[in-house]
Amino acid sequence: MYKIYFIICLMLFSLIARGQESAPDGKVKVKLEIFKKNFDEKALLYAEKLSELNDPANKLNANFDYNKTRDEAIVLQNEMSEICNLQNALKELFKDDIDENLLNSWFDNKACDGFKSKIELEQEKSIAVPNELTYLNAYNFNFNSTSKSGYLGHLSAFFKLDKSNEKWYINAGLLKVNYSSLSSMDVNEDKIDNVLIKPLDELSEGGKFLKEYNIYKSSLKISSYSAYVQVLRGVWSDKSKQNRIFVHGHLEFLVYDAEYSTNIETVQRDTLNATVQDIANGFIKKINTQSVDKNNFYGIYFGAGLTGDFNIVSSDDYKLHFAFQGTVGFSNVEPGNGKHYVGNQDVENRNRDLIGNLGSNTYTFHLVHAYFTNSFNGLNLLIGTQIRGTFENPALYVFYVGVNTDLNKIAGLFK
Repeated sequence: MYKIYFIICLMLFSLIARGQESAPDGKVKVKLEIFKKNFDEKALLYAEKLSELNDPANKLNANFDYNKTRDEAIVLQNEMSEICNLQNALKELFKDDIDENLLNSWFDNKACDGFKSKIELEQEKSIAVPNELTYLNAYNFNFNSTSKSGYLGHLSAFFKLDKSNEKWYINAGLLKVNYSSLSSMDVNEDKIDNVLIKPLDELSEGGKFLKEYNIYKSSLKISSYSAYVQVLRGVWSDKSKQNRIFVHGHLEFLVYDAEYSTNIETVQRDTLNATVQDIANGFIKKINTQSVDKNNFYGIYFGAGLTGDFNIVSSDDYKLHFAFQGTVGFSNVEPGNGKHYVGNQDVENRNRDLIGNLGSNTYTFHLVHAYFTNSFNGLNLLIGTQIRGTFENPALYVFYVGVNTDLNKIAGLFK
């Protein structure tokens, strides 16, 4: 609209400049004063929007729409920039006909210069996002029966590292997640076992015992508890859409809670007389047809990567948001393959001793986390996935659906 109006004005002023009808001073003055009035009105509105966005109380106000207010400020910013461009073009057109001091008295360039400085400052802050404290209640799907339960919980805090710096952030949280494996963690083994008929009696040569052909069906189910902290620095921002990319450092302490169960199926059983060699090999006193072993593995993860944050759709009633995070680094655990957890069987009872994957070795790991947030009339539904593993073993993964709750806004309801 301003551009069409400006073209008409230029045509009129060109005719005036060629000597028709009257000197241009009066009409140029009118146009510059109109530009100045519009600029001042929008500058006041723009200042109000910035004040609302920077007010800490609004971040706790459940009724305050941060994205809508930010978008309104951006529209005003663009309109003010257009006015400054128009008045500069008009002054340039008549700089040889009208004294520069007189032109500036109608619309001083200092107003636009000050606005541009303010815009540059806001652009430095464009990476800034509001502090967040959220809690996710979700159900994770168990596609191959390797996770111990279906609950996923995530408490996350996202805040500025330094209040005076708008690009550095901290992300810290606690995560309860139940991973599945991209490969089966079931291990089936065939064994021929020599079993005592009378466990309390000493078996001598010629004594009777049971020779059994058994199938050991073992499976691993795991859940994990994680505490992590990340330092993020904004490196790119599309201000009009509030899309952002960060680089981050990642430090995590993770506990794997592993439950290894074994079911024994006897295919064939015969009663035999013991030989000297049988006695030398030893006997199993008793076979438990079902056994469960539990163990914990403690892992430390240290790495770095990229974080992306994107608003796909944003309206008064509906918002669609996408975020992803990719991290690579080093760890002291190597999860992902069920056979690594099998360990050794005790000769006496055939129970498993879980050996885990801990020690002085260092493993390269990858961690990918991506999710969509669908906000509809204040209800934040979240669909996401996380993949974690090494570059050698099949990865662990989780796919989940849940409700994300903004704890800041809940706290604001009680103020």
